[in-house]
Amino acid sequence: MPRKHTKSAIIKSERTEEEKATAKAKARMIVNRRYRRKLLRKVPDYDRERKARSRADFTDEERAAQKDKKKEENAMGYLRHRENILAKQMQKRAGAYIEKHGESKFIDSYPHRDVKFRKYLQED
Repeated sequence: MPRKHTKSAIIKSERTEEEKATAKAKARMIVNRRYRRKLLRKVPDYDRERKARSRADFTDEERAAQKDKKKEENAMGYLRHRENILAKQMQKRAGAYIEKHGESKFIDSYPHRDVKFRKYLQED
């Protein structure tokens, strides 16, 4: 006796073109995410070794210059991502306060920040 189609195969065959495209895009995203995670595990070790080899021949002045450059880059990165960093910190503080005292108490005690904090609370 021939085997009948499984329920999932029937559902897949009844999909519209738009649903098929969405499913394909989701599958691609999952595959890409796995690939990026695989690279994240593999690449740092290789980079660390390569950078260590290049830094081994540095003089003291070059090391100091590199340290200053790294410090500048970190400061620029902080300024670039400052809004996100501050928003995360604010969300963390708001969450801790709400856990301890409750949301209504939080909104009552900070009326001037009500709109601002509600925006961050909705992101959770």
